Amino acid sequence: MRVGVSACLLGRNVRYDGGHKEYRFLTRELARYVEFVPVCPEVEVGMPTPRPTIRLVRDDEAPGGQRLVCPSTGEDHSEAMRAFAEARVADLREQGLCGYVLKASSPSCGMER
Repeated sequence: MRVGVSACLLGRNVRYDGGHKEYRFLTRELARYVEFVPVCPEVEVGMPTPRPTIRLVRDDEAPGGQRLVCPSTGEDHSEAMRAFAEARVADLREQGLCGYVLKASSPSCGMER
């Protein structure tokens, strides 16, 4: 069984602060039964590690009603992330994944609260 998972949950140092959020239940228990396909949208779109934090901000003029921005620099990553997501989702679809485990509260992986 193949499952997509936020790379930081697998112990990879891809977070904005250069660290990880290893979820040991995944890495020590489920890994025996599941093939994980790691995904880190921020790193895969070309952002460095470590990096300034990014945030989803509401913008009714933007596609989807929100933008992905770096508050400290004002840099807008929305278009780059949108293009990456379209390509990566198509790739992941072809891999026949059974589901995903995503990092909560991540601006690129987490679900809306």
